[in-house]
Amino acid sequence: QATSLWSGRRASVVAFEGARAGFEYLTRHLEQATLGTYWDYDDPQNPKRYQRRSELHFLIGNAAAITGNEANVTRAIFFQAPLGFTGQRGDGMPKDYRPLQDILNAVGFYVHFGPQEHLPGFVQNMVPERYRFRLMHFREPSEKLSLYARRKADGSPELSWLRDNLAAHSLPITENVVALVFRAKYPDGAAEAEAYEYDSANESHSATHHQLPPVVTVTMVVIDEASAARLQAHYGSTPPDLQIDDLFDGSGKIPSGRYDSDLQRLEEKLKECSVPLNYRIFSADVALRGARWSR
Repeated sequence: QATSLWSGRRASVVAFEGARAGFEYLTRHLEQATLGTYWDYDDPQNPKRYQRRSELHFLIGNAAAITGNEANVTRAIFFQAPLGFTGQRGDGMPKDYRPLQDILNAVGFYVHFGPQEHLPGFVQNMVPERYRFRLMHFREPSEKLSLYARRKADGSPELSWLRDNLAAHSLPITENVVALVFRAKYPDGAAEAEAYEYDSANESHSATHHQLPPVVTVTMVVIDEASAARLQAHYGSTPPDLQIDDLFDGSGKIPSGRYDSDLQRLEEKLKECSVPLNYRIFSADVALRGARWSR
């Protein structure tokens, strides 16, 4: 019994250590988000006032709706950050951009359910299919940044800048992440206090238009590998129904305390699951260094 208990705990610790590393990787990237906001005339031909402008895009919302893929679950976040990542990594590749360490990248994080991918060709037929929830990292090389080319008639960015390139530039960073949640938090006294959705390009919300939220709460729910194996044995290749899709949802301002109540309901749903789940919840408030909140 002692050996069984030790083995189980050790496996759980190892699994959650990987999840913690993935969570810290996400938060380090998020705090570098930028919009490059500047002030310009409202109408260059007939100027009446200054207003905020930005060519960049900060987006939080339903993962399936944003990406156009039902296999992407819970919530997602996409933004730009000066990470200096280029596709010029292999030997013999031109290195024109590699010295530019602060060059801009399109970045995103979301949860995807599906079989294991990105395996070397010689082992693809040697390992069994593993259907898992995975935390995915979207990072578009700077020389392929398509944000500026995908614009609407009014100049705002189209979602095609991330949808068309999502699969080509996404890689898993940790497995068994069943839920990812983001909550934008505004300064005291702002018209909105908290929100589960955020779109800096949306002109109908003047307070958030071309602005970064000062703080984003990141919450990640992870199960261990044994729980994931039980889910696959029960559901097979079908995405497990954990009954949490209606949580952490809604546009605009959310009532005070909604986040805490949704988090409590999430834990209740996981405990009520027909398949026993061993889970852990990671959460942190991330201050965005590029945020310059103003009215």
